[in-house]
Amino acid sequence: MTRKTEIDAPQDASAELYGFENVCAVRNGVSLLHDISFTLRRGECAAILGANGSGKSTLMKLMTGDLHPSVTDIPAKLRIFGDENYSARAIKRKIGVITGDLQEKFKTLAPQCTGFETVMSGALNMIGILYPELVTPALIEKTKIYVGRYGLGAVADRPFEALSCGEAMRCLIARAMIAEPCALLLDEPLNGLDLTAKRDFLQGLKISAQAGASVILITHRIEEIIPQISRIILLKDGKIFADGRKEEILTSERMSALFSVPVQIMRSRESYAAFLD
Repeated sequence: MTRKTEIDAPQDASAELYGFENVCAVRNGVSLLHDISFTLRRGECAAILGANGSGKSTLMKLMTGDLHPSVTDIPAKLRIFGDENYSARAIKRKIGVITGDLQEKFKTLAPQCTGFETVMSGALNMIGILYPELVTPALIEKTKIYVGRYGLGAVADRPFEALSCGEAMRCLIARAMIAEPCALLLDEPLNGLDLTAKRDFLQGLKISAQAGASVILITHRIEEIIPQISRIILLKDGKIFADGRKEEILTSERMSALFSVPVQIMRSRESYAAFLD
């Protein structure tokens, strides 16, 4: 068996982040993903859009290394940072993964962790500050920069459990970015957030994309797609349904076909919204 490697992310801005070639995922004889093929490159911002049950969660697990492609009759390859021999640990050192359960982990395991400490913990790859002796003056100064960049000064001294959903999620974006990842990978990040929290969270995503990080958003909500996202991959029934430029993909016709109901797409400047027709 080939040894899993500790991935060194390429410095080339055009280097491959993900390379899927005919990837399938099968569980208990049921095909969850079939013949998935696409490439994402460093610096690229993309959204993977699909209805519930389309295979998004399975695809997310493949992208984080928590699931490996199934062996089928179709020759398949999955490369992460150009390497087929990867480990989940190595991936998560180079890609900031933000999911809904990360917020719950902080509430459960580190509820008294302040907003400042939450951001700082990303540089230490911890939930909270488990080893205060690892906190250096340089790390404190670096944390101040990220707290300021993401507009978190007002919540820096508040415990995580006292933060609003939007404040908490923006802390988690800053936490991911302080580790200087080349990409953010987000799975349905706006679940449970109110309008203000959504606005604050999406502003944090925009800041990250403007800083040069790839943003890869997995969602079923069109309104989550920030202006910096230029590519849309549609997923339906476990297969790639369409893949292309945002302006070409986010149309009423394509969205109606994707969700199997009449959908009207409205565009306002660089934002999109969907309505049942």
